[in-house]
Amino acid sequence: MSAFSHVLIIGAGTFGATTALELARLGHQVTIVDRSADGHASGNAASNDLNKIIRSDYGDQLYRDLGKKCIALWRSDPLYAPFYHEVGIIFRSGMPTGPHSVWIKEGVNFAGQPVMNAYEAASRETRPLARTITSNEEAKHAFPESLRPHLGEAFTTFGPGAQTGYFNPQAGWAEAGNATFAVLDEAKKLGVKVVSDALISKLLFTPGSNNKPRVCGAITSDGREFRADSVVIAAGSWTPSLLETLQVPLKEKVLRPSAHCVVTFQLFPEVAELFRGTPVTFNMDSGLYTFEPNADGILKCAIHKAGSPTPDPRDYNSTEYPRADDHEYVEVMTKELMTMYPILRLDGPNPTAKRLFTRICWYCDTADENFLIDFHPDVDGLLVASGDSGHGLKFMPMIGRLITSRLLHIDNNSSMVPDYGLSEYQRKVFSYQHHVHATLHDAKPIDSIRVGGEVVKPKL
Repeated sequence: MSAFSHVLIIGAGTFGATTALELARLGHQVTIVDRSADGHASGNAASNDLNKIIRSDYGDQLYRDLGKKCIALWRSDPLYAPFYHEVGIIFRSGMPTGPHSVWIKEGVNFAGQPVMNAYEAASRETRPLARTITSNEEAKHAFPESLRPHLGEAFTTFGPGAQTGYFNPQAGWAEAGNATFAVLDEAKKLGVKVVSDALISKLLFTPGSNNKPRVCGAITSDGREFRADSVVIAAGSWTPSLLETLQVPLKEKVLRPSAHCVVTFQLFPEVAELFRGTPVTFNMDSGLYTFEPNADGILKCAIHKAGSPTPDPRDYNSTEYPRADDHEYVEVMTKELMTMYPILRLDGPNPTAKRLFTRICWYCDTADENFLIDFHPDVDGLLVASGDSGHGLKFMPMIGRLITSRLLHIDNNSSMVPDYGLSEYQRKVFSYQHHVHATLHDAKPIDSIRVGGEVVKPKL
């Protein structure tokens, strides 16, 4: 790919918007298209959300280092910092377990490990370190003082023969939709052309190498044509079905959409104020995770499990997300939330909150949760960037650089987390062939941990 070429990006979510920004910063001409009315991430895209968890305590070295570098950027980069809230995250067992459980020891250890190679020195800032929680008093001090008198049994049952867990203060949450929109707006300032109401229905080709066609653009369902030197498909959970629609499916099904139920609650203002600075919480037994209420007093929660194959995103080419009002998890989450924070009352003479809305959030999963960032094996010039596996947005400050590095064939073996360039290991685990092997051999997820004998995957 020659310098200062024209790139067409399909999809304006986290992967697409950040790639557009990084390419523009390097001087390339970029057009990005999306189904939405304004060109930003579609309303039913996973990145068009209230919030996502930001953390780095991964068992996998690559994602742990990327996570720490990204947190440094979430804190310091003027583009990302306004949307980052470092309130910490508390993992609790949700069931009796010992303080020496492997997942607790490893979580505390991984949270405090320095980043290898290039960013090791930057990770040694003086900040509070992760710590084990073995008592109610230790749990209480993870929360803001205003909320401590209102904690329920979920956080008052720590101790011998009861719950344990750990608190990582160098974590938190990001305003997902707002950050994604800001990235695209910044890209527009650098000359990126943003096209709305664009449903891609056909790719354009010229002869390529080794009897393969070479992509040279795309056409929308209403006949608009976009020519480019290279095309990046970053359509999130719609990626596998879009590739099929465009008649260039991946021969092995290495990408799998999965549907997850989300519930939100509107807290009344005087109660929402008590929650300011509340850490993200994660129950390792039930899978429930919750956020601090946002600036509008909206508290989001969801259950982290494998997800469902239905509803299928291919049935939702509009920008509306399907509601999840009838999902079995809605009442389960509501009930557990009340045990966490009994000050939240949805009915009775003195309600303090109300259920606001539910939605389906789609992931695009890979077998081992590594991203897929590679050229299509059967089409020259077509890069597939997908496989967020439910943990893509936390890497927003770096993901565009990774995708750009693959597109421009920039290699850098000096570090696991270079500004630009992929290490040999990254080129391997992001590759299509790696994902074929991982799918066929049921590879272990890169962030799996074990509680009570059951594998739990806190990708979030």
